[in-house]
Amino acid sequence: MKYFGLAALALTMSVGASASTLTSLCGVFATSAPGSTFFTNSSGVVASGNVTCNVSALPPFSTFTVEAVILQTDYTGGLQGSANAISTAYSGSLITSDTLTSSGNGGSSVYGDNFNVLYAPFNPPYYWVDASSANNTVSFTVNYSTTITSGAVQGVSGQVYELITYQSAVPEPGSMMLLGSGLVAFAFVGRKLVRK
Repeated sequence: MKYFGLAALALTMSVGASASTLTSLCGVFATSAPGSTFFTNSSGVVASGNVTCNVSALPPFSTFTVEAVILQTDYTGGLQGSANAISTAYSGSLITSDTLTSSGNGGSSVYGDNFNVLYAPFNPPYYWVDASSANNTVSFTVNYSTTITSGAVQGVSGQVYELITYQSAVPEPGSMMLLGSGLVAFAFVGRKLVRK
């Protein structure tokens, strides 16, 4: 009977779903100062607009869990020998408003946002995770607005991704091994019972 219990446990453990993520690019923006000029803090809003995150199809037999957005901002051509900084405000009806910053002496080297949750799989480490109440069956819009808070830069940019977490019903290799071991154990138990 102890073999029967082990086999049942292995089969039960193999049925569980596994969490996976789906990352897709919603859009990017980039704006440069005309010619060889610079944007400064007196330039006002230097980039604004919106990016749309479209409906995303999940793999077959999967169930939606939660969605977030990944946000990024940066500048190029910072005035050398100067403390340069930009700020990009992101907002939308289905995301939590967030403000990202990029600063440095000359080039950008320090990044931050309101919630301080980095998205580790992307490199370099200046992509930030922001909450969203959307799901994979609806499209939504993310608004952006960038200003220069100090110094002078030649260009600003940003990226918006959608990050969907879902439960996959497709067994992983570990689950298949558990299933296989459970079936082998059941066969062993059945063989012993037949011999009796």
